[in-house]
Amino acid sequence: MPDKKQHGATPAGQESNGTGLYPVIIVPGWGSPAFQIDWVSRHLESEGLATIKLKVPRLAVGDMRESAVVLAREVERLRQENGVGKVNLVGYSLGGLIARIYLQELDGCRDLNRAVFVGAPQDGVYIGYLGAFTRSGRQVRRGSPFMRELNASGPCDCGERRCLSIYLTRDGTIVPSESARLSCGYNLRLTWPVLHWGVVFNSNVIRTAAQFLKGRVPPDAEPGVP
Repeated sequence: MPDKKQHGATPAGQESNGTGLYPVIIVPGWGSPAFQIDWVSRHLESEGLATIKLKVPRLAVGDMRESAVVLAREVERLRQENGVGKVNLVGYSLGGLIARIYLQELDGCRDLNRAVFVGAPQDGVYIGYLGAFTRSGRQVRRGSPFMRELNASGPCDCGERRCLSIYLTRDGTIVPSESARLSCGYNLRLTWPVLHWGVVFNSNVIRTAAQFLKGRVPPDAEPGVP
C-alpha cells in the first residue's frame, strides 16, 4: 500500500492550487530501503512538489506487473477521493520499469502529466542474472522474454514527449549506458564520476527532475529517436 504521509506544504494527493502542478508518485527500485524514498521525497518537496511514496509489494523484488497494479490503484484512488486530474511519476532504477508497465499496459498515459526515469534500465540489465532468485530480477535480465515483450510496444509512447530519462555514461549497473535512453521522450546523459546509486542520491538530479515535472525541459536534454 502507498505511504500517504507527506512532508511538504501541499496535502497528499491534492493538486497545487494556482500553480498547475500535480502530485508526484515516487516509485522505488529493487529492494530500495525506506530512507532512500524518504530522501527523494524530501528533495522533491523542497522544490515545491507534493509527493506520495508508493510502497510496492516485497520491496519491488516481486512481479513488476503486480507492482504496476499497485501504482494504478493509487492513481485511481487519487482520482476518486481527491479529484486529481493528472499525476507526475518519478521512477528510479527498477521503479522506472514499473512506471512504464503502468503507462504502457494499464492505460496510465490517460492520467499522466509527466514522468521522470532516474537510472532506469529501459532495456534491462545483465546484472539481473545476479538477482535471479527474485521474480523482478529474472524479469529485468537483458534479453529476457519479459523485457522483449515490454519493449515491443515502445518505452512510454503517450503520443507526445512527456517523459525524461536521466542516466549516467558510467553507471556500472546499466551496461551499455545508452540502453537507458527513451525513444519517445527526452534523454539527459550525465558524465559525473558516480555509479548507479549515486545518481539517485544526487540533489542536482532531483532538482532537474522537479523542473521537468513543472514543465521545463533541461537545456542539455536530447529528444529520443523512434
